[in-house]
Amino acid sequence: MNQKKMINCSLNNQFNWQDKIQENFLDQITGRVLIVSINCINRQLLRIRISIQSTTISTFHSQIKIIRRTFTI
Repeated sequence: MNQKKMINCSLNNQFNWQDKIQENFLDQITGRVLIVSINCINRQLLRIRISIQSTTISTFHSQIKIIRRTFTI
């Protein structure tokens, strides 16, 4: 993709750990949509899912990761 975007997630005491954050990025040249979704399972576990959807019906998931990280609040 030829564009850069940043997803900012502010972690504070009011953060709802069950929230789902999703951002869609459109590549205007290829017509593909990059979908990035972040699920906060609990304070130590984030599930990040990255999928690419083209203009056709076919959709594939390029990467599914589980990242463990400790947050200090």
